[in-house]
Amino acid sequence: MGELTVKTFNGAKWSLAGNVTTALVSFIVGIVLARILSVEQYGFLGMIAIFIAISNAFIDSGFSNALIRKKEVSEKDYNTIFYFNIAISFLSFILLFFLAVPIAHFYNQPLLVPVTRVFAITLIINALGLVQVVVFTRRVDFKTQAWVNIISTLFGGIIAIFLALKGFGVWSLVWQQIIKQSINTLLIWIFCSWRPVSPFSHDAFSRESFKDLFGFGSKLLASGLLGTLFDNAAYIIIGKVYSPTQLGLYTRGEQFPNFLSTNFSYAVQRATFPTLSTMQDDKSRLKGAFVRVFRSVLLVSVSLCLFLAAIAKPLIISLLGVKWGGSVIYLQLLCFIAVFFPLHAINLNVLQVKGRSDWILGAEFIKRGMSVIPIVIGIFVSIKAMLIAMIVVSILSLYVNCWCENKLLGYSFWEEMRDFLPVFGIAFLIALIILCVQFLPVNCYIQLAIQVTGGCALFHFIYTWIKQPQYIELKELALSYLKKNNNNEKFEQE
Repeated sequence: MGELTVKTFNGAKWSLAGNVTTALVSFIVGIVLARILSVEQYGFLGMIAIFIAISNAFIDSGFSNALIRKKEVSEKDYNTIFYFNIAISFLSFILLFFLAVPIAHFYNQPLLVPVTRVFAITLIINALGLVQVVVFTRRVDFKTQAWVNIISTLFGGIIAIFLALKGFGVWSLVWQQIIKQSINTLLIWIFCSWRPVSPFSHDAFSRESFKDLFGFGSKLLASGLLGTLFDNAAYIIIGKVYSPTQLGLYTRGEQFPNFLSTNFSYAVQRATFPTLSTMQDDKSRLKGAFVRVFRSVLLVSVSLCLFLAAIAKPLIISLLGVKWGGSVIYLQLLCFIAVFFPLHAINLNVLQVKGRSDWILGAEFIKRGMSVIPIVIGIFVSIKAMLIAMIVVSILSLYVNCWCENKLLGYSFWEEMRDFLPVFGIAFLIALIILCVQFLPVNCYIQLAIQVTGGCALFHFIYTWIKQPQYIELKELALSYLKKNNNNEKFEQE
């Protein structure tokens, strides 16, 4: 078992556990809300999602990763970014406040005016805690962040369910995010010892710090804005060309693969970035670390996404109800897109570690140029055709990311595909077997129970039988970690 794998696992365990638990709480809350609210009400928030996402990208401006990557961070660096984030958040809020009317006219939905204006408050709340999150991340303290996210998500969810039961409709979803973000920021401030200086102090903003960090962060900002714009383009297309109901079905279908792949990608990216950054000057060591992490991430991502696609129908019907049945096909197609999310993340991590944010920006222009094709297909053909085109673009985008990474480490796209295809092929065959269960003459609850238990057993049996190296390594690592925890508990009891 490699030292890097152990180190990455230890760094990722709380980040992953926190993300999974937080996503699980959100997932359960979402199921309850989906049974209370209408499909159309869910579509309303999807209509403004892109505007909120773009605003958040502007607020962060790539400075978080610039601070994490920097070997020595001064108080001036922290203060400069803190007050910059606050200033941009207020500007974004004001801009969205006045854009609320044009947005509502664009979708022909008058309710979006107050919804957009109130929801925009989360931008300011979020900006207040960004630097503190960086402080925790630089310390590799994902445990505190995990608990903060879990608590804030739980309270936000409870309030949302209460309001939904009282008939607040889409407002229950708006206040869910406001409450969640407020508690999150409050707890981050309580647990983080770092405090900004007075805004009137001469140390509150440093032009030198800003210039230094912006040199790296500006490219990440531009690439992040491009990514955000195109990643959320589906919301605009479906909300404008189709209907709030179709957008509601899409957002629910998207929830499930996001629960797995997006959170997994985020956890891997956060955990591996500080670790890989320590090796940025040792090419051979960095390449060896990247390959080991890539193969482990690949196995988990492919297995989870294809397993989810196989159980999609009984999962949707059992948890959300028949009214959400239209989201099944969206869920399944989105799973094939989500397979590549963690692979994109780990490739881009290498470029950030090596300080090539200019390459990230260049790659983003190429990838987003290709993303125009699914947008056009979505407008003139159908939502399903758009998602199929997005799968193709995701594969081509991986090639672009790999080309850049290959220039730095010498691990090409074809080498990644040599690792990818066998894992995908085996997982796909297992998923097909699991899928066949839905044709049994039993209700959806029994189908789901058989698919989940039988599917997990089948994955374990086949991966163990063929001695899949990453599966064996990850299993041994998890077992050793559990054994260590059990021994520690016994020692404390004695």
